[in-house]
Amino acid sequence: MTKRRQKRLMALQAFERLCHGEMEALRDQGRVARAQLESIESRLSAIDGEIQAAEQGMRAAMDRGSPVSVDEFRMTSDYLHQQHLVHRNQEKQRRYAERQLASVQEKIIQQHLKIRGVGQVRRRKLYQLGLELQKQQMIALDEAWIQRQGERDD
Repeated sequence: MTKRRQKRLMALQAFERLCHGEMEALRDQGRVARAQLESIESRLSAIDGEIQAAEQGMRAAMDRGSPVSVDEFRMTSDYLHQQHLVHRNQEKQRRYAERQLASVQEKIIQQHLKIRGVGQVRRRKLYQLGLELQKQQMIALDEAWIQRQGERDD
């Protein structure tokens, strides 16, 4: 009986080690997702700066009353339009990266709960195994005591 419990305990310990390995992989995924999100946010910030600079340049040129050629206006307008499209695309990528990061964080939480559960089961099995061994030792001591009493009576 104790051999079977010991094997089960060893299997639980192996499963717990496997869960810890999976947790490390999830943490690595989380770091990668966080780095991607930060990269996208920095690109968004740079694009926002370019858009603001171009818009301010156009406004300044028009406010001064300086002659702005139609071609120059069209080129700047096309550039702004393109930058807005790039910005919108980066926003979509940012939202996707945020969802990915949230998903990885949820998986990490689930994995942590699984590890905690396995650890509790392992501790309970270890406690039961200890009780069983203690019970067997008590039985062996009782039998030895009874045997000694029988030898004294003879």
